[in-house]
Amino acid sequence: MMQLPRCNNNPSDSRNYDDNEKDSKVRRQTNKRLGRVLMTVGGLVAMGLLISAGQGFSTKNRLRQQQALVLEEEKHHQMELKLKLEVEAEERERHKVALEEKTAVFDKIVREVRTIKGTGVIMETDPKSLEVTGRLKVAARELCKTKYGDYIDQKPYRLAVTIQYQNDQFSQEEQGGHFVIEMAPLSLQPYSVYNFMEVARGHHTDASGSGFHRKVILYI
Repeated sequence: MMQLPRCNNNPSDSRNYDDNEKDSKVRRQTNKRLGRVLMTVGGLVAMGLLISAGQGFSTKNRLRQQQALVLEEEKHHQMELKLKLEVEAEERERHKVALEEKTAVFDKIVREVRTIKGTGVIMETDPKSLEVTGRLKVAARELCKTKYGDYIDQKPYRLAVTIQYQNDQFSQEEQGGHFVIEMAPLSLQPYSVYNFMEVARGHHTDASGSGFHRKVILYI
C-alpha cells in the first residue's frame, strides 16, 4: 500500500523558513549595496590616482619647459655678449689701425718740418714751409681727434690738473689742489693742442720721461 508524504503542518517550522528567507534576502541586498559602495570607492580612488599622476606629469612638464626657457635665454644672452665682444674687438682694431696710419703721416710731416727748420729759412714767409705746416695742421687735427675724441659739437679739450705741495709748512688740506686748463680750439692751433695733450699724457703715464716746458711747444 502506497504511503503519502507527510505534510508538516508545524507552524514553528514555517516561521523559521520565512525568517531564513528574509535574512538571506537582506544579506543579498546588503552585499549588493556593499559591492556598489566598494566599486564607487574604488572608482574614486582610481580617479584620484589618475588625477594625481596627471598633475605630477603636468608639474614636471612645466618644470622642464621652464628649464628649457632659462637655458634658451642664457644661450641667447651668451650669443649677444659674444657678438658685442666681437664688435668691440673689431672697433678697437679699426681704431688701432687708424691711429697707426695717422701717427705715421703726422710723424713724417714733423720730420719734414724739422728738416726745413734746420735750413734756417724763415718758415712764416717761405711758400714750401707754409705748405708743409699746412699739412701738419691737418695731420695734427685728425690725429688729435682719433686719439682724444672726435665730437659733433667739437669744443676745446680740457685738462684737469691736480697739484700737491711737498712743503711741510702747509697743512694737509693746503698741500693739494687742482685747476683746469682749456686748450685752444682745435681748428686754430691743432699742433700745439696735440703736443700739449701728449706732454700731459706722457707725464701721467711716465713722470720721469716728460714734463712741461716752453720750448717743447711749436706755435703754428
